[in-house]
Amino acid sequence: MRARVATGALDLGKARALVGLAERDQIDLAQRITREDLNTRQVEVLAKACKQGDRHPQVSPGIPPPAPIKDPNLVRLENDLAEFFGTRVTLAYEGGRGQLVIDFVNLEILEGVLEKIGYGS
Repeated sequence: MRARVATGALDLGKARALVGLAERDQIDLAQRITREDLNTRQVEVLAKACKQGDRHPQVSPGIPPPAPIKDPNLVRLENDLAEFFGTRVTLAYEGGRGQLVIDFVNLEILEGVLEKIGYGS
């Protein structure tokens, strides 16, 4: 397992869940983790089942990973811009780059947004 973690083939959190299993079970589960692209929670469920003697444990595929926590400053700015423009605004920022999306449901709202940013004046 150490070699898989060292090479990046297995996340430390997932490997941690395999501690205490027989070496053969660790290898089998590590291969399954890679093959099925399991998340850490699913690995923990599988490891627990193996420790309790279940040789072929199942995991539910529908456990979505938690959404990343958005920067509170971006949330506040989104809200301020949404109030200013009168429509939903979404900001995405990652790795020094970003995107600003201003939603509109009809041309009247688009015209109002364009007017507020000074377009066509």
